Amino acid sequence: MRTLTKFFLAAAMLVPLAAQASGWHSYRNAQMGFAMSNPDGWRVDTSHIYTAMGPGKDIHGVAFKVRKSFTTGTNLSDDSYFAVEILPGVEQCRAALFLDDAIGKPRIESGNNGLQWEVLDGADQGAGNSYEETVQAVIGSQPCIATRAFAHSTNIDNYDPGTVKAFNRRAFNATIDKMRRSFRLLPR
Repeated sequence: MRTLTKFFLAAAMLVPLAAQASGWHSYRNAQMGFAMSNPDGWRVDTSHIYTAMGPGKDIHGVAFKVRKSFTTGTNLSDDSYFAVEILPGVEQCRAALFLDDAIGKPRIESGNNGLQWEVLDGADQGAGNSYEETVQAVIGSQPCIATRAFAHSTNIDNYDPGTVKAFNRRAFNATIDKMRRSFRLLPR
């Protein structure tokens, strides 16, 4: 049986890339049609595949995997990430196409550059693990493009006291939000 825990990664308004803050880098993917910023230490995975939708429903994209300073000595797993994913051949771009364990109904948020986003949160737990994610799909995008914030953590109570600390959720969310705000579509 699944136990769902609501997880909010603050939904951010998306704005054009601005001057890079110290320790942040510009990333541009002309093939997928986007640009954004990513922080030092986050590993870029250009062969990212999201497989949780089930067999034959793989979603491809680019993932920016969390840096070690967020995970070392904490209950945050190093497979946590922020990704930009794409679904070609979709008539109507919706967040539900990227997420099958949604909590609640989709919400619409407006960003800069005339972009509108459909946003869904999802969560799952099992065997002492918690999986929390937020998907934002660009309404009207062709091909359909979305961002995904994915946090995989373990139950802090499964560790001997003092051996592992709870990950800094505020710092993690702030970093994810800054990445989201930097996202922009490239002209096609």
